[in-house]
Amino acid sequence: MAGFRSSVLTVSFAAALSVCLQGQDSIAGIDPLLPPTKLEAFQPPVGSIFTIAYDEMGTVGSVRVELREVRDTGGKPIRGLIVEVPGPDGPERSYVDVDELAGLLRGCDALLQVGANPTPFKTYEARYATRGSLELTASTKDDKGTLFSVTVGRFRTARTTSPVVLYRRHCVSYTIHGRIVIL
Repeated sequence: MAGFRSSVLTVSFAAALSVCLQGQDSIAGIDPLLPPTKLEAFQPPVGSIFTIAYDEMGTVGSVRVELREVRDTGGKPIRGLIVEVPGPDGPERSYVDVDELAGLLRGCDALLQVGANPTPFKTYEARYATRGSLELTASTKDDKGTLFSVTVGRFRTARTTSPVVLYRRHCVSYTIHGRIVIL
């Protein structure tokens, strides 16, 4: 009888956990398996001609940033950034759609303003994240100043191993087909 109760309890717990997790997914409205950005989700029709245009924006430490535009023959261009960090099994990437760039800049500016630790703890982090799993972090530890790191990747992540020194000048304006994109 004790084994039966244990089995019923285990099944009940699993069912309750399943319901809770399903509720969280529906509340967030995000399917973790679907690409969260238009740039990452771009899939041209089979048998069609499509173009990929890109420029390397530059490298800061081990972080590489590429500006990219993709389009199929009848489609509107999809533009954004690809941020790449070396990982143990090769480079990992995060994608940032053009509609997130203004927010990314504001987040970058806010992190650059991080100064003294505003908490009573020895260590703290301030983070900014995009839909495509690009995460910028400003952290302090034991009064060693502010360190910046970049994390990329949705399923396998890579994080800069040495602190990245970021300045506002790394966020430059760039012209694409006569339109200025602020990065």
